[in-house]
Amino acid sequence: MADSSPDELVFRGSSPEECETFVSTIRKRALAEKKHRDDEWIAYLASSSFVGDAFYWYEDLDKEIQDDWSRLRPALVARFGRTRPPHTPNSRIAVSQVSVPPITIPTPAAAPPVSLVWF
Repeated sequence: MADSSPDELVFRGSSPEECETFVSTIRKRALAEKKHRDDEWIAYLASSSFVGDAFYWYEDLDKEIQDDWSRLRPALVARFGRTRPPHTPNSRIAVSQVSVPPITIPTPAAAPPVSLVWF
């Protein structure tokens, strides 16, 4: 981040550390403005700070991602954050360790038999 003064926040996407600092700063600003639950407002705040590679990356995103911090943040971290988080004993459980039952969709019951009466 070139500058993190209150009026000028810039994100270039130059390193994972810059990404972490940027996300944290955006969250703090949203909280200070009491907008921490307004994903559209936060996404707009973040996007106004993108320059260079980050700007062009953002411009290529779908509008649904651009306008929603809950979607923009993970996309931002996936693109500019660490490629693999450091392993720690208390880190998140790997997906392969989680047993998820298959999703079943109920099948509608068959219609009752119809008796045709011929006259």
